[in-house]
Amino acid sequence: MLYVGIDWADEHHDVCCTDETATTLAQFHISHSAAGFTTLHTTIQQYQSDPSQVFVALETTRGLLVYDLLCQGYRVYAINPKAVNRYKDRHVLSGAKTDPLDALAMAHLLRTDRHRFKPLVPPPAEYRLVERLCGDLRKLIAEKTRLSNQLTACLKEYYPQVVDPM
Repeated sequence: MLYVGIDWADEHHDVCCTDETATTLAQFHISHSAAGFTTLHTTIQQYQSDPSQVFVALETTRGLLVYDLLCQGYRVYAINPKAVNRYKDRHVLSGAKTDPLDALAMAHLLRTDRHRFKPLVPPPAEYRLVERLCGDLRKLIAEKTRLSNQLTACLKEYYPQVVDPM
């Protein structure tokens, strides 16, 4: 079995691969691009050829990287960043925050406590568009609410009669 921790970032992702004996096999970072994903898959193939024996920990449930990992047949787990920090505190007393250390902590957390997490299940292809549209709708509703609250606050401050009808 191969345990892979990926610390998510906008530009690049730090990756750590370990085995069941907690030996660090590889630590590297990849770009968030097709070339970076290819590098990740090539490195994983060096240590484990069976995708069902690759367990990947991330701090997110969505995105192109997550979808790509699921399509490759890896078992992908989304782990709350707070859980990663608390697990890391058991091993690093200084509280230092580095991306490679977070990737290592996620790989070890999955190795020791995988039974506490549920693997992500890839949605059918047609659901990806619906999921994206629903996400956009949620953002628009939140923006509408924010603007409405801002307008109401302004009216209460400068022209309260409009807001408080009698």
